[in-house]
Amino acid sequence: MAKKCFLCDSDDGVIDFNDGTFKNCSLKLAFRKIKNFKYNVVELTCASLDFIGYHTTCYKKVTALNIKYNEEFENFSAENTVST
Repeated sequence: MAKKCFLCDSDDGVIDFNDGTFKNCSLKLAFRKIKNFKYNVVELTCASLDFIGYHTTCYKKVTALNIKYNEEFENFSAENTVST
């Protein structure tokens, strides 16, 4: 069974998440949710990684933030990331 994109649900040319892309995407989605930004209803869980991946264009749509939110996102990211 082919993986589907987490955003557009297409299975054509889907790339697997790695640890970095998954972490970045998950944090950006969580930030979008609390800010009520576009894509704030998209869910991404570790359990779904067997079934989903991403397209670079879809990934960029979710991970791109307006520059005025960079500092706020950095603070959010620091508060919501467990150091290993």
